[in-house]
Amino acid sequence: MSALTAHSNTVAAQVTDAAFVAEAGRIRDLVGDQIVLSQGRCVDHLLDLMNLTTEPSVQAELVDCLSGIRKLSAVEGDVFRAALAAAVAAVEVEAAYAQFVLR
Repeated sequence: MSALTAHSNTVAAQVTDAAFVAEAGRIRDLVGDQIVLSQGRCVDHLLDLMNLTTEPSVQAELVDCLSGIRKLSAVEGDVFRAALAAAVAAVEVEAAYAQFVLR
């Protein structure tokens, strides 16, 4: 892989990460401090985030949350906000790891 290709991939990942974090922030603001959220709306938000990432660890966080709320009719706001925070943390860890280069 050439240095230019590696740089292009890094830039593309940063743009994707920024889009993910921005969307997660938008969702967090939308949810605000609601105590209870509809399950369908939470699923929609999580699937929107799933479409913004290709990172397996981030996808795993999102799938874990989706599995946890699959059979519910309502989701506790704190649980959903914690899931968003965990997904954003996974993005940040992956971004930091991507900057680590072995020579």
